[in-house]
Amino acid sequence: MDDQELMEKTKKGDEVAFSQLMIMYKDRVVNFLYQFTGDYQLAVDLSQETFLRVFFKAKKYRPIAPVSSWIYAIAANLARTER
Repeated sequence: MDDQELMEKTKKGDEVAFSQLMIMYKDRVVNFLYQFTGDYQLAVDLSQETFLRVFFKAKKYRPIAPVSSWIYAIAANLARTER
């Protein structure tokens, strides 16, 4: 199942699909956030917050851009506010 299908299921509250989406992106998001912050533990914490927001705001996602772009935008916004 691709990330677009997983996001569509997540939008409907499917926690299994969300878990798969999180597994797919977790390491990439931590690495992305580490580059922003230079602090590994902060990157891990922010990645957890990123995925909480992904889950609770999934219904706001519109497939005009890849799911990854939306996830990274959430992560980047969190990192910017953390600086």
